[in-house]
Formats: sequence, C-alpha cells, structure tokens
Amino acid sequence: MEEGTTENESANVKLDDLKADRADACEYTTCDDQASGQTDDDSDESGLDLTVVLIVIGVVIAALLAGLMFMRGGNGGNEVQVVDWANQLPANDAVANSMYGGAQEIFQQPVAAQPPAVVQQVPPGAPPLPEGGLPAGWTMEQWAYYGHQYQQ
Repeated sequence: MEEGTTENESANVKLDDLKADRADACEYTTCDDQASGQTDDDSDESGLDLTVVLIVIGVVIAALLAGLMFMRGGNGGNEVQVVDWANQLPANDAVANSMYGGAQEIFQQPVAAQPPAVVQQVPPGAPPLPEGGLPAGWTMEQWAYYGHQYQQ
C-alpha cells in the first residue's frame, strides 16, 4: 500500500504546486473559476453590488415622487377662476373689432359746420346763372364776360 500512498501524495504535491502557480498568475490577471465550488466571498460581493444598485434606484424613485407631490401640493390655496368666454373672446369685442380698432374717440369729434353758401350777385349785363350756380372752375368775372357762350 505504500505505492498508492506515495502516488497520492505526489499527486497532492503537484496539485498544490499548480494551485500556487495559478494563484500567482491570478494576481496579474482576471481568473474565472469554472469549478462548481466557488468561494463564498465572490458570491457575497456580487450580491452586495446588486443590493447597492437597488438601494440607489429606490432612493432616486422616492426623491422623484416626493418632488412631484410637493409640486402638485403647492396649489392648494388657489381658487379656480371661472372665465366667461362668451363675453371675453376677442371675436365678441366690438371696440377691438371696429374699423377704428379702439380709436373711435379720435374719429368722433364734431364736424365743423360748412359756411352758408354765398349768393353771388350777377353783375349788370351778364347772363343769368344756370340752376346749379356758376359752372365748376368759373369765377363771376369770367361769367360776366364769357357766360353768353356757355352752353349746358
């Protein structure tokens, strides 16, 4: 039985040497454990990372919800204003829609009365004036000299 024991011991020594070499190599690079028996430290570390991420997400969501509640709750004392759209629409504003655009006071000034028409005396020897008075553009002096040539 000594032969089996020495083979077993030599295999254990080789295994220990290989594990030591692997541990030295893993210090300088990343090693993946393909064996089914991972150490508990690795699984606890990944669980801790997930827990921290979930806690941060929860805090952010809670902060957003609290901010939303404060923003919506700030209007508590204001009353709702009722707007009378029938009378306040610009389409129903007679002053704004007038042809003067709200400046009708300027155009509603009293108009000066026209002076009474002066009845002109026909000079002696001139023909009588037509029914509508002197023709447009004529003076009484012109009518006195050239009125006999005027034809309606």
